[in-house]
Order: sequence, then structure tokens, then C-alpha cells
Amino acid sequence: MPRLTFNDYLKQRAFLRLAWEQFDQLYSLLTPDQQWALHRYYQPITDDTDEFLKRNRAGVTKQEPTLPARAGRLNAQLHRVYEASLVAASAHQSTPPKSRPRTRSTGAGLTQSRISVRGIVRPTPDLRKLARALAEMAKRAGEDGLSP
Repeated sequence: MPRLTFNDYLKQRAFLRLAWEQFDQLYSLLTPDQQWALHRYYQPITDDTDEFLKRNRAGVTKQEPTLPARAGRLNAQLHRVYEASLVAASAHQSTPPKSRPRTRSTGAGLTQSRISVRGIVRPTPDLRKLARALAEMAKRAGEDGLSP
């Protein structure tokens, strides 16, 4: 298998940076350990120079010889999900939405909603997102008659 050139590494890193800045939910599809592997190898959220990235890449590869292959597979996995999402979004936009009659359940027929939380590894916590999640949980607890 051919080795990853530095230019290819930079292209892959650019995709991961775009995913981080615009679609960070993609990262939540990976386990925290997998996310850390991507961060260690590609450094997608830093503004480092190419020279620093070369040194970092060489250093982590020496420390963890399997990291480039693992990180490359994870990058490819996220890229496939991203591409599939673009195709699905494009198909959804060209298909008119189906109209469904609105119904309202009362009493025992009430549906329950769930709040899903997935972890995204961040060097520092995103306090704005955390506050939104907590506010949504409190709002739903109030709607269900539970004390927050």
C-alpha cells in the first residue's frame, strides 16, 4: 500500500477541519478513543504550520506506528458518512415532502421523546452547547410534570 504523501495528509486534514467547524456531529459517530486518534494524527482543530504538522506526524507515527492506518480508516469512515449525507440531502431536496395528517395523542397514548447525547472530544468544553442541552432537558422535564 502506498504511503500517504504530505499533500494527501493535508487534504485529509482539511476535510476533518471542515467537518469539525461545520458538521462536528460527524465526530460523534466515533468513540472518544477514535476521536482522540484523529486529533493526535491530523490535528484538525489547530492552526499549526505545515512544518509543525510534519514534525507532529512524524513524532506520533514513531510513538504509535499503527496510528496512521487507524486514523486513515477513521477519516475514510467519516468521509463516507459525509458523502452519503450529501447524496441523501440532495435527494430529499428534489423530492416534495409528503403531507401527513396531523394527529394529537392524549392521555395514555402520549408518545415519549428521548434526548440522545453523544460525546464529541474537544480540547475545551463547548459551554454554549452544554447549556443548550441542559436547558432542553429542563424544558422537557417541565413538560412531563417532573421537577427539574
